[in-house]
Amino acid sequence: MKTLSYFLTTIIVFITSCNTTDDTITIPPADASNFNLLWETQVSPVLPDNLPQGILIDELGRNYLYVSEKAGGVTVYEKTTGNKITNISISEFGGHHAMHLSQQGNYLYIALGSFFGGNSKAGMAVIDVTDPTLPSVTDFWESTSVIKGSAIAIADGNHVYLGAMNQGIYVFDVTNKANIIETDHYIPDPDFPIENPNSIQEPNARGMDIKGTELFVCYDAGGIRVIDVTDKSNIFEKSRYINDSFNKQKAYNNIIINGNYAYTAVDYCGMEVLDISDSSNIVRTSWCNPWNCETSQNTWFNSGGHTNQLELDTINNRMLLSSGGSEITILDVSDPNNCTYVTSYGNRDNNKAVWGLDFENDKVYATYITTQGIPFTGDWSGIKCVEVLN
Repeated sequence: MKTLSYFLTTIIVFITSCNTTDDTITIPPADASNFNLLWETQVSPVLPDNLPQGILIDELGRNYLYVSEKAGGVTVYEKTTGNKITNISISEFGGHHAMHLSQQGNYLYIALGSFFGGNSKAGMAVIDVTDPTLPSVTDFWESTSVIKGSAIAIADGNHVYLGAMNQGIYVFDVTNKANIIETDHYIPDPDFPIENPNSIQEPNARGMDIKGTELFVCYDAGGIRVIDVTDKSNIFEKSRYINDSFNKQKAYNNIIINGNYAYTAVDYCGMEVLDISDSSNIVRTSWCNPWNCETSQNTWFNSGGHTNQLELDTINNRMLLSSGGSEITILDVSDPNNCTYVTSYGNRDNNKAVWGLDFENDKVYATYITTQGIPFTGDWSGIKCVEVLN
């Protein structure tokens, strides 16, 4: 998320005058009885930039987890124990930090280039995990100039979309996994909701999901952008959405689409549920706002949580959110018109901070990062597997 991604180098000031909303909910203290810690493993070696970012359960049902660990490269873990299996060093993809990863079949797609500090090239690597114990990089691409790194890479058939922060979206043809071909580069309109934004207000391409020929992009401070990707060499913005019910800066960080609804992680503002049945007229149907972000008492610096990544539990109709200092938050989304709080794991004061997560069979796999107090403190870097009991 942008606010977290900039905490090492910038101070973000949000406007505090706002309107109240009926969607505000209050989170009670975390209830440990709803969870069971199955295992935890610390990132190794323990170095300041070896921070686990994205985590992915092998989609082919094999007993592996894949983790992008920033300067630590990409590591394969055993899913049932957390044991480290093997690692791919960043030296194998140009020395660029591994920030996010997705999977399609036997291939991982890695977003490269640290967005902490905003002075890295953007890149994308393809890793063959036909044998997860012997992963291999088939090719990698990098931008010609230093920009703000990248935040996400997702596959759509033989194409991959890369969210490259203020440089928008790159499109690649990966039909030949050993020869990545750039087919388009598109920067959505940066002058919304603020014309001529400064470096703090500037939109950045963050989370993405696909519905048909439409790519839904979390453009951070720039809201949600719907990109027509019918022609992979000529993509364009066709519509946009932002919550204008209050006048603080927003930060749309990630998105999951399920049918006609999109679920969006909105940093210190929790999660919004959007009806996207008509993508030219996106309508907010529900807003779980656990930390009362619209109030003058809440700022990015003191918010009880900061949502970054999210995963949908389709069996129990629940959404699981990585919540920064609040670790893991679970919401009931059985009624898209009324999302409600269920429970949470961890608390704001224990100096543990979750960045990413994945979910399978009542088990949450969460990545923890170290950070020094802006906007929360994390004193441990690693992975936990937590069973959800209720």
